[in-house]
Amino acid sequence: MGTNTLTARVDGDYIPAEDHNELVQALITEFVPRNASRVPTDLAGSLGTSSFRWDFAYIQRILVGLAANNLKIYEGAAGELWIERIDPSNQIIKLTANGFEVWIGGVQIAVFGATLTLPNKYINNNFIAAKTKFFAGDFTSLGFESDFTTIVSHVFTGAIQGKRIVIDHSAYWQGGAGTLDIDVRVNGTPIDNLDDIVATGNFMPIRRIVTYTIPANGNYTVDIRYRDGSADYFAYRMEEI
Repeated sequence: MGTNTLTARVDGDYIPAEDHNELVQALITEFVPRNASRVPTDLAGSLGTSSFRWDFAYIQRILVGLAANNLKIYEGAAGELWIERIDPSNQIIKLTANGFEVWIGGVQIAVFGATLTLPNKYINNNFIAAKTKFFAGDFTSLGFESDFTTIVSHVFTGAIQGKRIVIDHSAYWQGGAGTLDIDVRVNGTPIDNLDDIVATGNFMPIRRIVTYTIPANGNYTVDIRYRDGSADYFAYRMEEI
């Protein structure tokens, strides 16, 4: 171990064998920094200077800062450079042959290569939630009773606070006149409500777009409900953005 203190000598001193052994001990196994008095000292000295730099360093891993910080730069797999912080959530950037990857808590969050891939995940500070991309669909020949009929109901799982759910839905019918009531709800609370939409003529389209700002991380159920009317065609799209 190289943590021994080296003996000081001056011109004319007899140099015993112990001095040689001190030097050998200082150089084997761990090579540590020393202060001007030859005493091993933490955070003392440098390898090279701004004017005299080493050309190459062949190193398997580098630990940065205090050992308890678990900050590492190393070859995590053959031909791959990994930059890692183990605590508190095991964050890793992996430089691979195909680009680089971002991992948090053992979950692959992003892959940067020729294109950017987000493996169905959002990142929001230390909250990781599955991303629901969007829901979409359409129906034909719908009839609605005097009570509200739920046409579409979808759950946004792991929705993230501050993002928005956009609900876009439309209906139309051909020929004749009629009325239609619309009710859109999130977790049972109305966010858009229209009564007695009047349809006249041979082609009457109705389209509504409404947004809902997510107040807290969690699951949110969106219901689109119609009443008192009919539609030859109905289409919808929902998306968390």
